[in-house]
Amino acid sequence: MTDAPPLYGSKDYPIRIACERLSEVANVIRPRIFRVLLWTNPKGFSIEKGRFGQQEIEHGYHAREEDFINEMLGTGDRWKWERATSVEELEMYLSKHEFGALVILGSSPSYLVRKAVYYYENELSGPKTTLLEFEPRFWQLTDPYSIWHYLNQAGYPGLLRHFVHLVRRKQQLKFLPHAFEHQVNASLPIWDVPAHKIRAANIEKLFSEGAEESARLDYKRAAALSDRKELDGLVYQICGMANMKGGSFIIGVAERDGIPALPRSEGLEHIVNPDRAINRLLQVASQFGQNAPEIDPRTVTVDGKNVVVLQVAESVAKQCGLKTFVNEGQKVPLRTGRITSWLPVEKPLPDGQIAPI
Repeated sequence: MTDAPPLYGSKDYPIRIACERLSEVANVIRPRIFRVLLWTNPKGFSIEKGRFGQQEIEHGYHAREEDFINEMLGTGDRWKWERATSVEELEMYLSKHEFGALVILGSSPSYLVRKAVYYYENELSGPKTTLLEFEPRFWQLTDPYSIWHYLNQAGYPGLLRHFVHLVRRKQQLKFLPHAFEHQVNASLPIWDVPAHKIRAANIEKLFSEGAEESARLDYKRAAALSDRKELDGLVYQICGMANMKGGSFIIGVAERDGIPALPRSEGLEHIVNPDRAINRLLQVASQFGQNAPEIDPRTVTVDGKNVVVLQVAESVAKQCGLKTFVNEGQKVPLRTGRITSWLPVEKPLPDGQIAPI
């Protein structure tokens, strides 16, 4: 354990009650009808790794959301609400009505803040007030640091003040959990490690544990960044990962049957001039414009060989790599397990990620 101080004060970011905060906003703007827009995921479940192992996380409508909606409606007839489950629905509601506030809920905290940043950067016609659901079940040990770092890098550190409890509980935190540098360590899955924190030890761990490729982890040989045909394929696979949960591509590691090839001296491949290779990759990805994946690269040296790690963020719009096919319409790449496939935009996400109920 380190004696390093937390990255913000213990009482810097109080967690308010959602309806109390909304009432303050309504009293300031005093509209005839006070509308609240809820932005959540499609209704369903996903299996995610948490501090106590795998856990089932409910997306969309859940018990606290129902209590929150009932509390809103109990304030009077002039409070109304709508619910968006996609960027397209969000844009549609914002174009039809004037809202007093946007409440983002139903996801992991890291995804909530990405949605909030996306909103502020793209939905300029919407309400200025945004609230983010604080749900303790979804918070992992590393989330306070990861969120603090991401929001500071993105230029929106003030969003840390936007977390609220949907409803009052008998026992609830009054302030955001502390963020410490030491919350990020080698014990984490590599996709949960911010790019600037990745070290050689993270790569060595993949070899020692025989970490298998999955929906959130992929190994590529060094040629993936030098050969143009392979580079195009890599960008397509990155888009597929971004359209699901995000994850990590490890470039410069050969695999056998989905695990790093051993011995390590043979599994590691040296990337010559990694900075130039990364720039080439980002240029290819930028062709998708606003549908380009968000990639945070990191170069580390392992046993004297350069390895590039690409941390791929989960996309908010879920349209990375959007492409129009003749006679087939628009499709996006989606990664399921180790496989990436083109699927119609309107098709639901594959089973095992979000399962309709």
